[in-house]
Amino acid sequence: MSNQIIPFFFPESDGIQREVRVIMRDGEPWFVLRDLLVAMGSKTTTTNALSSIKQGLDEGYSNEIPLETVGGVQQIIVVAEPAATYLVARSNTEQGRKLNRFIHIEVLPSIRKTGHYNHQPNTNSIIIKVEEAQTSFACFYSVGKLCGFENNLLILSANQATFKITGINLLELMDCTHLIASKQEALLVVSDIALRLDCKKREVNPLLMSAGLEIACRDHKNRLYYELTPLGQQFGVYLDTGKRHQDGTPVRQIKWHTSIIEFLQTSVH
Repeated sequence: MSNQIIPFFFPESDGIQREVRVIMRDGEPWFVLRDLLVAMGSKTTTTNALSSIKQGLDEGYSNEIPLETVGGVQQIIVVAEPAATYLVARSNTEQGRKLNRFIHIEVLPSIRKTGHYNHQPNTNSIIIKVEEAQTSFACFYSVGKLCGFENNLLILSANQATFKITGINLLELMDCTHLIASKQEALLVVSDIALRLDCKKREVNPLLMSAGLEIACRDHKNRLYYELTPLGQQFGVYLDTGKRHQDGTPVRQIKWHTSIIEFLQTSVH
């Protein structure tokens, strides 16, 4: 089923215009629920709004569809025209009452008559979206730092969280598809180090420990693992393997920057 997007911009009292997207599905208009709630000035969550629609109109008046956004394809909750009317008509905000009149006097008649709605987007509406994304990014960036994230991981995590909340991918808007690694070195595992030092794999960890780069530890199940020393943190990083132990704890792996080879060769000799 193809989805034709017909956006319109609802002017607010402060001069800012809020975008509300209408999706034409089989000739019928469906409204993006989050857009409606924001334009109404409502503090109602999408979950509570859907519950209200179900209680007032029954099932079948909402759906979740994939929609192309600035930040890529997202699953968006849309509501049918009766549900949109139900929500805005029950709004106790002045913005909601204005939106109700705007939709039924201007938007829907135009869509039914011409198949589209002519709109002139206000630059302010675009600016406020980016400002909201900027505020969200700064918030998640601070949280990431508290969690110990650094460098590119910190930036990418904050950007991804911002995208989930606002639908705006700030890095993509800046045409930034790749981040330059803070340290321009390849990462090596123990077998790579063994190959470059021309030694056996089992000899590498004792060598790393003797150089003061890591220490051997045992977990509560007596499983062997290694921890980086302060010196080792200059050459190695912890990475999540994506695997988990039987008790659910994540499996981490230490990888080493290529500069470790020269350091070990020097320390050995």
